[in-house]
Amino acid sequence: MAKKSSAKKSTSKATAADAQILMQLYDLRREAKMREARDYLTVQFFPESAEDFIKLATTFGSRENGYFRQVFSYWNMAASLVVQGIVDKELFNIWSTEMYFVWAKIQPHIQEVRAAMGIPDFLQNIETLVEGDAAGRERREMLQRRQKKIREVRAAAAAGGR
Repeated sequence: MAKKSSAKKSTSKATAADAQILMQLYDLRREAKMREARDYLTVQFFPESAEDFIKLATTFGSRENGYFRQVFSYWNMAASLVVQGIVDKELFNIWSTEMYFVWAKIQPHIQEVRAAMGIPDFLQNIETLVEGDAAGRERREMLQRRQKKIREVRAAAAAGGR
């Protein structure tokens, strides 16, 4: 007897054009500097406070500030394609876990970062996409719990190495 799939039936209206845009966005993510920037924001940078983000966002000329601007502007522009109805949201969400991951890091501090930068709509497209429905908020919260565990493991490893 064939096993029934547990996969959720898609309600997506995605087209081949949506897939083509996403593949082009993927190609941009593979550029060497972008890979460095993504590694920094996803693997190396685990902020503990709004001040950590504010320092990163306002230290112009630093390598880390360049990474910050590159990754967050990339994802904000990509999210704008969904917000503006150009790319199918369901297909984009399948493809964009990294966007949710970096948003989960900055979301608790976004108001302070916006104020420090003087840009009240900074990352508005990402916020609209992620926070715009229950599934997006649940995904962000799950990633925040995961990030908390990563910080705890890192802190324990650092304490053990002293």
